[in-house]
Amino acid sequence: MTTSPIINNNSITIFVGPGTDISELTPEFTLTPGATISPASGTERDFTTPQFYTVTSEDGNWKKEYQVTYII
Repeated sequence: MTTSPIINNNSITIFVGPGTDISELTPEFTLTPGATISPASGTERDFTTPQFYTVTSEDGNWKKEYQVTYII
């Protein structure tokens, strides 16, 4: 079972059920129209340690880095 993510300024925490293999997850993110994320939404990553994503605004003037953590 996965809960809704907890977004707190520049961190995102996602709780998953016992037995979940967090070493090969492919999270998908919903962004505002025109914004981009790097690495791309749906990219497989190893969340045994926190992973970082950078979101860039449509006009490229704003960037924000998020630390994404999965907790079993």
